[in-house]
Amino acid sequence: MVSKQLITALQRAEEAMRDPSADFLLRGERLSTLKALSDAEYTSLVARSGVTLRTAYYWVAIYNSFRGLGVSSARLRKIGWTKLKDIAPCVNKSNVKQLLALAQGHASKDVERLMSDQTAIGNARTINLRFTPEQYVVVEQALIKFGAIRAGRGLEDKEVAVVAMSTKLLKL
Repeated sequence: MVSKQLITALQRAEEAMRDPSADFLLRGERLSTLKALSDAEYTSLVARSGVTLRTAYYWVAIYNSFRGLGVSSARLRKIGWTKLKDIAPCVNKSNVKQLLALAQGHASKDVERLMSDQTAIGNARTINLRFTPEQYVVVEQALIKFGAIRAGRGLEDKEVAVVAMSTKLLKL
């Protein structure tokens, strides 16, 4: 038998996921409550909502990590979930101010790099490219030939490989 608490949590989470004005904090709170009661209902709702499971996981992790640390919702919203997801696993009462300052002062990719003990690039430029599946196979092979490394479903060190290809092509 399904508990009234679970039904209420599911309804509240569904409302938040349907509401286009609901932000990641509200969604994280509602999803966190639902997940604590039923992992199956949580997974099912996320699948129906059109949000990836990874994004929902980040929202829940952010909500759980910052709950009780005394940080205003407005400040968290201003920083944004793409930066908060990287500091959430490490944040606590003793470092929250430092980590929030780091997130506020850097681009999302730099926060990710800094939290992985890498150097921030700063003033980096981004290029977004869209390939057909056939084109991607060719590009992927070239990137690997020039130093990119398979990692999960993607590649790491793509930037290094693109620069190596460009340098070779331009004979610099």
